[in-house]
Amino acid sequence: MMVIANVLVALITVLHLYFLVLEMFLWTKPLGLKTFNQTQQKADDSAVLAANQGLYNGFLAAGLIWGLFHPVAGVGFEIKLFFLLCVIVAGLYGGYSVNTRIILVQAVPAALALALLLIA
Repeated sequence: MMVIANVLVALITVLHLYFLVLEMFLWTKPLGLKTFNQTQQKADDSAVLAANQGLYNGFLAAGLIWGLFHPVAGVGFEIKLFFLLCVIVAGLYGGYSVNTRIILVQAVPAALALALLLIA
């Protein structure tokens, strides 16, 4: 069960690294415009805020990587637990404040990983 939980944590990590790239580097590019359904002007005006948001997603990914590779299993568990909770809170707030789809993309997978981690 722990292997499955860690695979899911790794997938969430990759997802947050993708968010980092999307928000920091592709926000004003065609993929960013399409993904976030916005105009070039709106993207240009909000690029600095998006980059900041992307950086936070990078920190979440870094924390999950730290938890996955920590040499002490118990400490790694606690790190993963903390950062998965952070991802869930970020996803719930994003769903409330921006778009409910964020709950499905960010919070639900993290909650599933958290449940598996706690079961394992």
